[in-house]
Amino acid sequence: LSINVPDDLQEVRMPKIILQPLVENAMLHGILETEREYGTIVITGRREAGRVIISICDDGQGMDADTVTHLVEKPTAGYGVRNIDGRLKILYGDSFGLRVESTPGKGTTVDVVLPG
Repeated sequence: LSINVPDDLQEVRMPKIILQPLVENAMLHGILETEREYGTIVITGRREAGRVIISICDDGQGMDADTVTHLVEKPTAGYGVRNIDGRLKILYGDSFGLRVESTPGKGTTVDVVLPG
């Protein structure tokens, strides 16, 4: 695990239980699903266009584009991810929430997009 969040973002407030399920997913569904069963999770933070972006990146198994597309939308998949995205949208508006990018065999990045 590597955490690289600049000092000016250490005091940014966000709802509770946002990062924990995303890091847990990176471990359980990403890294532990690989043949090697170990890997790296990197958490970074940055400001971008008036927003705060907290990224959780893993070098796990990754997902295909269809799985990524349905992760937040499909009622039977990604319950925790869908819940987090919905909570952020209710609190901050539809331009905030989660962004997910993934490549099979390379890993996944989940961005938590907050006002800032």
